[in-house]
Amino acid sequence: MEKKFEDCMEELSSVVSQLQKEETPLEEMLVQYKKGTEAAMSCLTILKETERDIHDISVEIEKLIQQGEETRDKRNDGK
Repeated sequence: MEKKFEDCMEELSSVVSQLQKEETPLEEMLVQYKKGTEAAMSCLTILKETERDIHDISVEIEKLIQQGEETRDKRNDGK
């Protein structure tokens, strides 16, 4: 199952909090850093996919608007 953006951000926030603790052992910091990097990459992937989806929707809307304008122009030309 694919993670949600909010879940990835929450995980990333948790990692940052853990890394900011002074008592965190170095080995655990490395584990947390890797976990945080993976969460950040997941967030980036989700954002890029969303951006692509928004672009695709915008292109479709532009096509519909253009078709509507062409139809209107044809009707007006016929009058």
